[in-house]
Amino acid sequence: MLLLVLNGTMCLSNVKNYCILGKYSKTILGPTFLMSVGLLVVSTFTFFISDKIFKKWFTFTLWWFGFAIFLVILAPTSSGGSLHIGPTKELVSVWMSSLFVIISLIMFIWMTIKEKRSR
Repeated sequence: MLLLVLNGTMCLSNVKNYCILGKYSKTILGPTFLMSVGLLVVSTFTFFISDKIFKKWFTFTLWWFGFAIFLVILAPTSSGGSLHIGPTKELVSVWMSSLFVIISLIMFIWMTIKEKRSR
């Protein structure tokens, strides 16, 4: 998935030598293709997760979503052109989403191993 995102970035920055999508990179077909591949990867991964684990993860997701919104609201806005050191709304949202992905993967692996051991 990361490779497709990097490829899409290279396509949009006019690095045509590395663009998988070619001339379709700036049309609706490019983003649609990348989104379809991403959904295929995610749906294939979640197919092997039990309903019990998915429900626990979904509960975690709801709490995390609320917590992330709260932190983004508390973060100061970007100060425009001046040098601003510290968390901005953009940095907080990027870090919270990155942490969410990492924690979710760890949760899935840990709960799957725990479920298999209890059988």
